[in-house]
Order: sequence, then C-alpha cells, then structure tokens
Amino acid sequence: MPEIIIVRHPTSKKADIYIGNELFTSLLYADSLKKAVLYPVNAPGHVSVTRGWPIAPKNGDQIDHPHQVGVWFNYGDINGADYWNNSTRIDTNAKAYGTVRFNKIISAKSGNGKAVLITSSTWINPKGRPMLEEVSTYTFSVNGKDRIIDRQTNLKAIEDVLFKDNKEGLFAIRVARELEHVFAKPVKVYTSEGIKSVLANEKLSGKYESSAGIMGED
Repeated sequence: MPEIIIVRHPTSKKADIYIGNELFTSLLYADSLKKAVLYPVNAPGHVSVTRGWPIAPKNGDQIDHPHQVGVWFNYGDINGADYWNNSTRIDTNAKAYGTVRFNKIISAKSGNGKAVLITSSTWINPKGRPMLEEVSTYTFSVNGKDRIIDRQTNLKAIEDVLFKDNKEGLFAIRVARELEHVFAKPVKVYTSEGIKSVLANEKLSGKYESSAGIMGED
C-alpha cells in the first residue's frame, strides 16, 4: 500500500495530503473561506476533479457561486442564518450569514494506505455567538486505483438550534468544468482573455440527476 502523508503548514493555514509523491488534496482553513474545505482534489496523475475558481482559476471555469470551493460541509438555514452561501464576494449586509470558524487540528496521523486528520471548528451566528461545536474526522485511503475521502462530523449544540428544511446542504463537491453536465444556454467562464459568456459543451461529460430522478441544471 502507498504511504499517505499529512504535511501541516500552520502559517499558511493548510494541511497537504500526499499519496506517495502526489498531492491528493489539501485541507484549507483560512478565515476568508468561511469554512474549512478540501481543495484541490486530485485523481492519479495530478488530474484535478475540482473547479479552480475562485482560488486558482482554470481556463473554462464557471465563475458562479464563489462559496463552492472544493469539497465542503455546510448548511443553508440554521436558526435563520445562511452558512452555506457565505463568502468574501457577497454583500453580507443583505442577509444573515453564519461562519464555520476553524479552531485547530486536533491530530494528524500518516500511514500506509490510510491517513487520519481530526479537526475542531465552531459554528458562529451572524451576531458572533457560538451555536455549534464541530469535531470532524477525515480519513484518506486508497483501494486499488481508487482514492477515497471519508468524513465523519459530530455537531454539538451550544444552545437550541433548528436546521430548517433547506435545499442547500449538507456535503458537496464543486467539480471541474469537464465533469459538469451540458448546458442549454451560455454560462460565464474564466478565460485568459477575461470573463466570457459561452456555450461550449463539447468537453463536458457529467450526467446528474436529482433524488427524484430528474436531470437538470441544479
């Protein structure tokens, strides 16, 4: 089994996870992200399966939903506050947004075929009051050619909280442009010549259905 190594970089607020000599993913926890994310996520051969924008834009990246970075865990309505859509690119005065504040890496253990990273975070409401304590365990492993990320998250309420039924949650990935489904109308994308509105489905290979079996753009 290949060795999976966790390399911590506290000054730059990230931890890199390597499979052998290849970067698999990084846990990023800068305050500007409003929650910790795994970005990028790479398949073997340094092939990224996550969108680059807004952190490291790639040619053809859609430029919508700036809060959708890599792989993340969040929710759209907790006691009326939106944690899901929070980012530095929106008007936070227009709506009540919450933040998942990263506290610390509790432990990081590398190993042959598996590595485990445990973190602590606090969910803060728009008034700056702690609402939830979070402990998350990330397990990175391999099975043949497959690279696997398991996340177990425990949330402990500090005061009464209500997760209102909401379409935005709970665990998600923003995939690379090549893995998106085809679009019926032009979308705005990043290019070396600036932002352009294009309809270019030739390289897209994704097919996504809702829980009701409906294929669509959301």
